[in-house]
Amino acid sequence: MMGGSDFKVKDYPVCAVMKNKRSKKPSAILVEEKKQWHLRERVLSDSSGKSKVKSLQGNQYFSIFVCARSGRKLYFAHKKKSHYPLVYLKFVARVGRAPRLLVTDQADEILSKTMGVRLAAQGTDMEPVPKDEHSKLGSAERAIDETCRMVAVVMLEINVPKYAWDIVGEHCSLINAVTQSCPTDSSITIYEAESGMIPDLDKIPPFGCVAIRYLRKLDRKDFKLSPKNQDGVFFGFATFSNGTYRSVLLIGDRRFVVAKKTMDFFHD
Repeated sequence: MMGGSDFKVKDYPVCAVMKNKRSKKPSAILVEEKKQWHLRERVLSDSSGKSKVKSLQGNQYFSIFVCARSGRKLYFAHKKKSHYPLVYLKFVARVGRAPRLLVTDQADEILSKTMGVRLAAQGTDMEPVPKDEHSKLGSAERAIDETCRMVAVVMLEINVPKYAWDIVGEHCSLINAVTQSCPTDSSITIYEAESGMIPDLDKIPPFGCVAIRYLRKLDRKDFKLSPKNQDGVFFGFATFSNGTYRSVLLIGDRRFVVAKKTMDFFHD
């Protein structure tokens, strides 16, 4: 008998099935626990959904890798979801080491045999998060949402063509690193936590400013009459398909160039 005031839902399986609520989400990881990991030892990763607009480079997805200690978010755009194992290799090459622990969701491309062999060879443990416990992947999922919002705001503010979303997204991840505080030490930025140097914001040109790059003689149409420099619109620092990470300029209609040196920026 289910009697009076002594009745509790948890004591009756049928009632528990019908009325019990989902258990509370776990509390955020303590700062002390995050500090137990060295830089890039514990990395959280997630991928975006498919973009309706294919970028000029053919990308429709992007993946983000978040360092648990510094909070640094590294952004990689790619053409297909199945390219995640290759994207992971690019991340390892960028930071110069494989993580000890990779926390991800249970997407097929992440749990693939190719990915498993690669992680085992590097000595990396994988921690796939159960479908109902996405809070454990919170920082990576938030990074995806924050990046999408930053990209949308920037593109709307200066009327950036939609096919440049992947370039804008990578630049936004840099802006986040040099302006946001480190999750394990609020007195410094994420960039400073990783590099040990205070970021010089004056060296980052405003998005959408006029950029001038020097042209070699062989690149000019006319040695005498053509301008010695080429003007364009600065679209941020990003990585092109050939692996070059430099300033990206929009030159004319649907044409990007990557400039390494001999650059000048003009802004108010």
